[in-house]
Amino acid sequence: LRPGGRAVLVVPSNPRLYDYYDAHLQHQRRYARGELRERAEAVGLPARAEVALGSIVYPGFWLLKKRNRRRRLGADEARRRVERDISRSAASSIARAAFALEFALLRRGLR
Repeated sequence: LRPGGRAVLVVPSNPRLYDYYDAHLQHQRRYARGELRERAEAVGLPARAEVALGSIVYPGFWLLKKRNRRRRLGADEARRRVERDISRSAASSIARAAFALEFALLRRGLR
């Protein structure tokens, strides 16, 4: 970054939830809460905010990720499942409503 520049980092959270979905999307890892902030600050990049996106849907997400960790899938099956799940999520009125609520709360300063 240039001096005074800003970066926005969006990374997957909770290392215990790494599954075939993460592997397919080429996530190298998931971060524990506060870990990325600590790493950034250690190299001189002060963090202005730390936000957990998807917190409203997190309980259901956590359950699915725990189930997924027990599955051993080949690359083709993982790709099919990830693509199917993404298309279902994009079409979900419940997910859209949950994220709209979360964004409204964030705009009001609630994290």
